Amino acid sequence: MQRIAIAVCTALAVVAVAVAHEGETHDDGQTLARDVRGTPKKPTFHGHVKRILTKHCTSCHHAGDIAPMSLDNHADASLFIDAALEEIRLGQMPPWRPTRGVGDIADERRLSDREISTLVRWQEQGAPEGRPPRKPRTPEYATGWLFGEPDAVLSYGEAFDVPGVGDDIYRCFPLQTNFGEDVWVRAFDVQPGDRRVVHHVVLYLDTEGESHAHDAGEAGPGYTCFGGPGLSAFDPESGALQSGMTSSPILGGWAPGNRPSLLPNALGIRIPAGATVVMQVHYHPLPGEPVEDLSTFGLYLSDHPSPGDVLLLPVVNQDFTIPAGDPAYEVTAELDPTDLVRRATGFDVDVGLQILAVLPHMHLLGKEISVDVDLPDGTSQRLVEITDWSFDWQDSYSFRKPVSAPAGSSLRLRCVFDNSAENTFNPNDPPLPVSWGENTVDEMALAFVATTLRFDDDLLRTLDNLGLDLPHPIGLPPLRAGRAPDVRRVWIDGRGRLRVDAKRLQGGGRIEIDGVPIADSMKETRRGRRLTSVAAWTDHVTPGVPVEVRVRRADGRLSPFLLFTQE
Repeated sequence: MQRIAIAVCTALAVVAVAVAHEGETHDDGQTLARDVRGTPKKPTFHGHVKRILTKHCTSCHHAGDIAPMSLDNHADASLFIDAALEEIRLGQMPPWRPTRGVGDIADERRLSDREISTLVRWQEQGAPEGRPPRKPRTPEYATGWLFGEPDAVLSYGEAFDVPGVGDDIYRCFPLQTNFGEDVWVRAFDVQPGDRRVVHHVVLYLDTEGESHAHDAGEAGPGYTCFGGPGLSAFDPESGALQSGMTSSPILGGWAPGNRPSLLPNALGIRIPAGATVVMQVHYHPLPGEPVEDLSTFGLYLSDHPSPGDVLLLPVVNQDFTIPAGDPAYEVTAELDPTDLVRRATGFDVDVGLQILAVLPHMHLLGKEISVDVDLPDGTSQRLVEITDWSFDWQDSYSFRKPVSAPAGSSLRLRCVFDNSAENTFNPNDPPLPVSWGENTVDEMALAFVATTLRFDDDLLRTLDNLGLDLPHPIGLPPLRAGRAPDVRRVWIDGRGRLRVDAKRLQGGGRIEIDGVPIADSMKETRRGRRLTSVAAWTDHVTPGVPVEVRVRRADGRLSPFLLFTQE
């Protein structure tokens, strides 16, 4: 996958070209906003422009990173402002592809109309520097471990020689973990060896050791790989492992400007004992300058006694051929999580989802892509939509809040491909029929949906009482049933707040009254087992009338109810 990072990693790119209030219209791009209300009359670099560039641009555009020029000082910013505004006008920078307003996606960092207008006015007025601050603050760019020393650091151990000529290189390096037991990873922090040539990194899980055989079959460190590591992976059609598929479980990744983020301690990406992590590195050679690269990554592990599994479910269609010359060929795919678990485990159980992120993927013929969750009431919710696909700018898109999909929901993918001669990215001239495959000239219709599975509480309670586990839906060790939280006491304190004391509340939770979640309830961090509702609870309780009070833990598990009556 290209530029795909883990579901919970912070999105790299930022978008934005806003429609202007006034401005010059161009046929081949957007209109640059100008004279927007609130635009400073005489913007300067230190007074106005630097904070905009720091927010949206300099994570990549600073000395030593992958962008071709720096924008973190006045001399460079004033030199390149014309080029920067042209890229903004064309919609190329900042590089963010999703449609505005579709999906509650985190970390968009879009350029606003006012920010664009400020840059335009600064450029028109000669890009003045202004007075530097007395104590200038230079942004801190990631050069070390973001969360401190990792619990484990993995490296291939031998540098790869990146030539100073030729096309981009995709190289996979198998890294043995040697964990004696299953571990749950809250974050992956990738450290590129030489940021000048490392375009992006993707981490895959290899539970069968196949990557070591690929490595042994090719000279030099690692082996050549495009599109994926070429491992066996879960086939959602047959519910089995099928050799040759490229939809291997993705663990994490890195792209310029990307910063890792931590999952809650109660969640994690599971790595089975003894598994191998395959690090795929996309290299962009420096013309005339061969370099050595030894990229590494660190793992931060959950110490929760029973962490929940975050899975990346593939919504994929591998059975298609795009006709030569077709400018808008549509390919769709669906995934029913309940049917997925039924076929993979033999358990006929209802399955809901808590969706954390979406990772869409196509190749060079891609034109449009969207992912929806179809709900059992007949409605749909669009998770992400990209109408101007770019192979060079692919990301994972995390949501500000998990998207809940009840049992009976399904996931749907729609891809549109342009296999016409007018597509400047078409690798074939003249166009040829194109089907699924790993090569550059092949195509993929694929989206990974990062999610936690939510099973019926009665089922999990029964499994817990019987001491049984639910088999894992993609062949990893079984999902442990765990134990649901338990409400022990409900009362009103001296400040008029509803208080709930509960057992097994690790990771926090929320109060529910007669099945309605109370928005202002929260975990008390001091004790770690009490929830407090400030005001909203009074809307759901009538004095003298019993209500059912439950708590729902952060992993979705719901407690049995306790009757409570306000005197």
